[in-house]
Amino acid sequence: MPFLSGDIRLEGLQTGPHSMVMRLMEGENSFAGGYDKVDFIVGDDVAAKEEEEAALMRRREQEEYWAEIERGIKEAEEAAAQQQLLLLLQQQQEAEERAAEQQKQLLMQQQQQQQEAEEAAAKQQQLLLQQQQQQEAEEASAKQQQQQQQQLAVGVQVYTHSLKTEKFNGLKGTIVSFNSDTERFAVECQLDSGEKKLLSLKKNNLKR
Repeated sequence: MPFLSGDIRLEGLQTGPHSMVMRLMEGENSFAGGYDKVDFIVGDDVAAKEEEEAALMRRREQEEYWAEIERGIKEAEEAAAQQQLLLLLQQQQEAEERAAEQQKQLLMQQQQQQQEAEEAAAKQQQLLLQQQQQQEAEEASAKQQQQQQQQLAVGVQVYTHSLKTEKFNGLKGTIVSFNSDTERFAVECQLDSGEKKLLSLKKNNLKR
């Protein structure tokens, strides 16, 4: 009958007429006895090592499981951060584009206002020039009229022209008076027949 040493763990111990007879030997961590139809497992160092390795493998599997979860969470956070960054960049780009468009519109508006101001100034300058030219023309005309009036004085000999009545054109006459109300000169003319006739004429129909 063999002797077994070490920590002994019995499983599936059967009872009955053929049950195992065991005897514990004093002072020894072993037993001896006969057995019949008894299943038992010896818990030696090999089994303990296998159990330790199995426990270590389970711990590693759990660690890998949680490490995978942490990687998934980290990847999700990184993806969310990347998405947030892309969104911020897009918003910044849109804001810059809006600002550029507003600046463009403002510049166009300023250019249009400047152009309108220049056109208004040019128009005002042209109007002032026209007024100045008109004033100068009126002054020149008044001066000319004054000179003509001075030239067409009473007693001055003149010739008629540009009259509707052809026979009165080209006559020589003498100014005898001037009517300021009608602005006409009374001119005593001598006709081709030798007859003298008093004509009321405007200065435009007289020349010296």
